Amino acid sequence: MPAWWFGHLGGDVELEARRVPRHRVWRPFDRIYATYVRRTAGGSIGPGAQIANREYLARKRRYKAQVVTMVERLG
Repeated sequence: MPAWWFGHLGGDVELEARRVPRHRVWRPFDRIYATYVRRTAGGSIGPGAQIANREYLARKRRYKAQVVTMVERLG
């Protein structure tokens, strides 16, 4: 499941007749953004890609987590 999720993190989905960012469906209240800042040389998601993420733990701004993570492997 994590391999599928990180391969499909970007973009929007339709939810209750609205387009919403896919990452907000997973964590609708805490997650502010999740996006790829670098893809692999071939343009896909996999080892070497980087994901930027910001969220507020427990929905509190004082608990901000903001990281850029490199994908080491999927699967």
